[in-house]
Amino acid sequence: MMRCLTGRRRVPKVRARLVLRVAKIKNRSGEKVFFVGKEKYNCLKCPGYCCSYPNIHAKPKDIRRLAEHFKVSEEEAEKRYTEKGFKEKGMKKAPRVLRHQKDEHFGSICWFFDTDKRRCTIYEARPEICREYPGRKRCGYYEFLKFERDAQEDPDYIAITNNY
Repeated sequence: MMRCLTGRRRVPKVRARLVLRVAKIKNRSGEKVFFVGKEKYNCLKCPGYCCSYPNIHAKPKDIRRLAEHFKVSEEEAEKRYTEKGFKEKGMKKAPRVLRHQKDEHFGSICWFFDTDKRRCTIYEARPEICREYPGRKRCGYYEFLKFERDAQEDPDYIAITNNY
């Protein structure tokens, strides 16, 4: 086991390699910026586009993590916080996914997303898929968002997509 960069929780060595490629630092203006490889993106300036994906998978270990977080049984966590998603191409069966709520920007967003603060309310207990996003050196939505904010000359502009 190795310590995560934040020092908050221990992660297996295999996962630590992935974590170590992501570094949180502050840029010149003091904002936290996430670097993955050579590319950078700032999740703190994003309105939560990835949380609006309709199928946010919840594997059994994610449901177990949610159960521990909310101090309920795994069966109760599955029943309360997940629902049957839709079967995607190449899947044998439809996955369990996190429930959604209405959102003014994206139509629908993860149930655990605070729509006022635009932040995850279960960050420490979030599913594996959320922990690994975007899984590459750059976030396509963040690049799009930066472009739109520059074009609109508004640093808080939220570029919506028809993700509903």
